[in-house]
Amino acid sequence: MDLDFLEDVQNAPKQENFIDIHSEPEVNVHYEQCPKCQNFSILDSTCESCHYEKPAHLLGEPLGHRSFYTMREKYLGSLSLFEKTNISILKDQGKYKSLINRTKLRYNDLLDYFYSDVSLDDSQRHIFLQELTDIIIFFIDAGIDEDEIWFPINDKSVQENDHTNSLFLLIKETIRESKLKSNESRFEFLMLDRRVSKLLILFLTTMLVFAFSFAFISIYNSQMI
Repeated sequence: MDLDFLEDVQNAPKQENFIDIHSEPEVNVHYEQCPKCQNFSILDSTCESCHYEKPAHLLGEPLGHRSFYTMREKYLGSLSLFEKTNISILKDQGKYKSLINRTKLRYNDLLDYFYSDVSLDDSQRHIFLQELTDIIIFFIDAGIDEDEIWFPINDKSVQENDHTNSLFLLIKETIRESKLKSNESRFEFLMLDRRVSKLLILFLTTMLVFAFSFAFISIYNSQMI
């Protein structure tokens, strides 16, 4: 055996960065900074250093129990079959007014969310933006005055910027399109109502002519006898 080679191997420095091919790959864990202790130790909404609990989302989960969609579905689910087929007669009922009031509160919460800088980096922003749009459409269909839709916006002192201006433009355009569709639907209903009225008049006229004819024939036959 080559004793010099053996001595070189024994005296060789050990490799500290030895890689075990059988070990599991290292997973990168993203920690958020804790607003309480300032450590980057928040994982899954809880700080591992001081046990601070990160507050839930201002608006709750998208499409969750606090959303407009859930409120609307619960309202529709509470209606009887007759009420669902005659939805227009329910606008003066307490349940419908309650839905309107709760939707207005949700509308205000959405506006507060979009006014804040938090919404700009929120990955769910587009979902809440769609909810805001659907609420405005609901307001127009429900006959809510446009001034009442703009009132929460005018009542808040909001600094105008590209994001808020874009939001205002979206609201304005949604109101305009909803009003246009509402007027078209109302016009179609009136035209249908007129067609139904004409058919009804024609039917009544025909029945009246038939009744007079039948009466005349009856009188004529009685005289012949």
